[in-house]
Amino acid sequence: MSTPKAYSYVRFSTAEQAAGDSRRRQTDLAADYVKRHGLTLDIELNMRDLGVSAFKGKNLEETAALGAFRRGIEDGMVEPGSVLLVESLDRISRQNQRKGLRILEEIVEAGVDVVTLNDGKRWNLEAINGFDFMLAFAVLFRAHEESSTKSKRNAAAQASKRERAKERGEIMTSQAPKWLKVTGAATKDAGHNAKLSLIPDRVKILKRIFREFNAGAGCGKIARSLTADRVPTFGAAAEWNPKYVFKVLRWRAVLGEFDPCKAGEPQGVIKGYFPRAVDTETFDQAQALIESRQGHAPRSSRLVMNILSQLGVCPKCGTHMRRKNRGSGKKAGRVKLVCSRADHGGKCDYVTVDLTEIEEAFRRWDCKIPRRDATLDASIKATETDKGALEFDIYNLVNSIARRPSAALSKRLAEYEARLERVTAELADLQRQAGESDSRVLKQRAANLKAALSADTLNRAAINVALRTMLTKVVVEYATAELVLFWKHDGQTRLDTSDKRIAAKEWAAINR
Repeated sequence: MSTPKAYSYVRFSTAEQAAGDSRRRQTDLAADYVKRHGLTLDIELNMRDLGVSAFKGKNLEETAALGAFRRGIEDGMVEPGSVLLVESLDRISRQNQRKGLRILEEIVEAGVDVVTLNDGKRWNLEAINGFDFMLAFAVLFRAHEESSTKSKRNAAAQASKRERAKERGEIMTSQAPKWLKVTGAATKDAGHNAKLSLIPDRVKILKRIFREFNAGAGCGKIARSLTADRVPTFGAAAEWNPKYVFKVLRWRAVLGEFDPCKAGEPQGVIKGYFPRAVDTETFDQAQALIESRQGHAPRSSRLVMNILSQLGVCPKCGTHMRRKNRGSGKKAGRVKLVCSRADHGGKCDYVTVDLTEIEEAFRRWDCKIPRRDATLDASIKATETDKGALEFDIYNLVNSIARRPSAALSKRLAEYEARLERVTAELADLQRQAGESDSRVLKQRAANLKAALSADTLNRAAINVALRTMLTKVVVEYATAELVLFWKHDGQTRLDTSDKRIAAKEWAAINR
């Protein structure tokens, strides 16, 4: 009979633990146990997750060691009767206790025992079917609470740094974009002695990138141009990379904004943290161009000839309307908008709308912006209240389950957690809408649009960009000769085009 195999799983989450005694301690404990119990220590599987956190399940991902071990069980590489050696159960998981228990159950139900080396306890199917289930629950609950408390403390410390950065202008970290230099920061936490300042030569390069992109050049062309002109890169690379050019175009740090939090948490953004390198309108124009081309920069030869490009939609099917030249001879050059679906033979009415008349309707418009609906603020407040109530309910459910495990309570907890995720996403969307409605920004954008519309020579690309910074779509209601403008921040505006030369009924004429 072959000697059972033992797999030693070593995990720690921080660099400080790597520099300390954690790895040696876990390794020595495993070696001692294997020797005393006559096991064979496996050396083929990489069972070390060094610097990997178990609080959010990073050690269970496909690229992590414990994730590989679980796949080894599924693939038959790890045979029943084997033993997984861990210092304690919290090395396996620091997620909430329900998730930790599922991982433990999955391993032991496959016939692999788990041994915790700090107490020599052997967790197998018989153990967790008995009273030891409660013990495992308690251990995992405590581990999760410790990590959760640490996470909250770290979040509080970061929040304190953010407040000092906002109120006193302190620098949170010595890391900064490459067009800035940091002085007086000798440590990772820069502190109040650090200063940020622009590097003039690199700011000129930034402005060149935005200028060329807004003029129609693509990221690839800009990168080649910079390389050909022997413009120094911001790093060690010998040539400019189009991906980095695109990153710069999307990076709000050029506006002076710093977001030390995760994506989707707008309350963490600190405006004015960095010295501003690019003006807002230049940045917004680039964003509108990027969005209108689905993330790809346009060809240099491509010109925007439709002020409603990527904005105008069919009132019947919601498909984007496309620009189309119609007629020949004397009728040549009559530019129309038509539903893209109908134009490709799809099920929708083939109705053409004179684009020139739409342009004239916009020229007559006073560019008045609708006020933000007060219900938006009320919705934010109500959603924040719902989020707080759910978090409180979840906290109570966790405590109840810790005192008395219950399948019904665990099911309710999963439902509440799913609801919390949805409410959090809804709140982030509402806060984004509120951010879009900043009056100063909107007034400036409206002024730019009005200037572009009143110019002697119509710059359709500039008008399209200005519209895209403020609107999500424009419904071309050809039956009533109206344009319905949907604002990003909130509300709608209807442009009445009834005083134009072409009658409303001609708008709705079917030209099949």
